This record gives sequence, C-alpha cells and structure tokens, in this order.
Amino acid sequence: MVTARSKEAAFSEKTKETQSPIDNLREGARHEIEGIVELELVMEAMTEDKAALLRSYLQEDVHQLGTFLVDLKNEIGFLERLAGQWMLTAADPTRLDWLELERRLKQTRD
Repeated sequence: MVTARSKEAAFSEKTKETQSPIDNLREGARHEIEGIVELELVMEAMTEDKAALLRSYLQEDVHQLGTFLVDLKNEIGFLERLAGQWMLTAADPTRLDWLELERRLKQTRD
C-alpha cells in the first residue's frame, strides 16, 4: 500500500539532488513540523478517548454508589428495627404497657 508519506518521500528523494542545502534544510524542517503536528493530533485524540473512558468509569461508579447507599439505608433500617425489638423484649412489659396507655390517653385528650 502506497501512502501519501511514501509518495512524498520518493518525490523528496528525487528533488534533493537538485535542491540547495538551504532548500534541503527547509524541506527537512517542514517534514519534522508535519510529523510533530501529526503526533500532536494523535495524542489529542488519545486524550479525548481517555477522557471519555474515565467519564464512563465515573458514571458507572456513581451508579454503583447510589445502589450501595440505598442498600445501606435498608440494612440500617432493618438493624434499627431489630435493635428496637430486642430492647423491647428486655424492658419491663408492665412499664411499657403504662407508657403506651399514657400515650394513648394523651392523644385522645389532644
């Protein structure tokens, strides 16, 4: 496969014989600058690809964090209810009955 660069190199070889040293220097500098520009464009594309990849990683991490927080909230709620029930079984039932009766009487008065 013949690329533009190989065609240009062949043309450059033919014209080198007829060019002055200054022209050769200019031509060499032009080729170097084109190579640097091409490399810079490739690096820019790679940077954009890397940024897109990082963006997708972050979006996935945020989604997983949201799921984790919902699960954590549910677990904490379950543990709170379990601890509350455990404390109620350790408490004096007659005292709790009186507290419940007082709460209901207060609600009916209000």
